[in-house]
Amino acid sequence: MTGSGEPVLRPATHDDIGAMAATVVEAFAGYLDFAPPGWEPPPLATEVAYLEQHFATHGTWARVAEDAGGGMAGHVLIRRGSPAIPDERVGHFGMLFVRPPWWGTGLAVRLIDAGVAAAPGLGYESLRLTTPAAHGRARRFYEREGWRLTGPPTFDRPFGMDMVVYRRSVG
Repeated sequence: MTGSGEPVLRPATHDDIGAMAATVVEAFAGYLDFAPPGWEPPPLATEVAYLEQHFATHGTWARVAEDAGGGMAGHVLIRRGSPAIPDERVGHFGMLFVRPPWWGTGLAVRLIDAGVAAAPGLGYESLRLTTPAAHGRARRFYEREGWRLTGPPTFDRPFGMDMVVYRRSVG
């Protein structure tokens, strides 16, 4: 771990975008263990642009977890729907990333719980997330935390791999 003590959750700000994007890129590099041949993680600039777009959008909610030294331990982001989610009562759990030193510490559960607790106040009745179909560790985690698979894997052309969708009621 990069600091001592339990990470502190706080609202994410525009100033956190770089560290959040770097955490995503670090996580996506781990996807090479199960990704199809030739798959490449999106570059840092793509993740920065994604975050900048969503930080500028009404309805985005995000929290970061900082370790005692002020380093990024993880983050969570919920955003308004997209063409794939036309129902405004369904929030997209767009990001949950925890850096490896914090795996198994309960930080991911704290981040999910914070998002689920905030969702009703954002007008959501349920949350939706996508994760790679081949990412067994993530899928087991989400299922253990009450998320339910909504159907079979489908190929996500922009991301370049099969993905699954999970939903969870809130409130």
